[in-house]
Amino acid sequence: MAKKMTPNQNKKSSGRGSKSGKSSRVSKPEKVYINRWYPRDEKVFNKFADSPILTRQDLHEHVKDKRIRDYEREGYVEKCLDRRTESEYFKLTDKGRDLCKEKYDREPGVFHSYKHENGIRELYNTLNEDTKRDVMSELEIQETAVRYWKACQTSADEDIRQRGYDMEHAYKRGDISTCDFGILKVNFETLEVEQAEFYEVITPSYTKGDISAKHEFANSFGGSIITSTVR
Repeated sequence: MAKKMTPNQNKKSSGRGSKSGKSSRVSKPEKVYINRWYPRDEKVFNKFADSPILTRQDLHEHVKDKRIRDYEREGYVEKCLDRRTESEYFKLTDKGRDLCKEKYDREPGVFHSYKHENGIRELYNTLNEDTKRDVMSELEIQETAVRYWKACQTSADEDIRQRGYDMEHAYKRGDISTCDFGILKVNFETLEVEQAEFYEVITPSYTKGDISAKHEFANSFGGSIITSTVR
């Protein structure tokens, strides 16, 4: 005769899920806070490319607090607090920098210190909207300058060719140095510099040589430079 099983024995033998009788849980997918990108987002990240830090007020020109919070939740932007001034500001994370490069074809400037970057932000905000649309970050100016020097070095004109070598060597020696941001437009077919306007924020750590190298960079392109000193 078959032996009857007690209710507890029957419950144990009919366990569901894993061998231990515990049910396996499926983890929920991470919540996505940004499903679509809009023109206003492009304006925000273009502004971040030009100015390494932005305030909430700067961002409010294009987006509201919820969108700013979504940038943070998605890991594109980091909210920070300057310990000396207790000022709130936002800067790009590595993921945000990658977004600028991959989605908007921009090479953002690099964060060095709050004092310097806030100086850039304030100087940038003095520009009119037409100028802002053409502004390039320091890294973008550097890339264009190097490309120009290399192009000059392949010219059939000996003077232009020598100029390309001279400028590149001066850059490597530190005699000229790329400015914080600005506009550098070059016609690579004629090797003509069409526009060269540069901006530099000078902090107490700058030496006379540092300042001179910024001015010489602008002069080498026949351009202008506007400086702003922060203390």
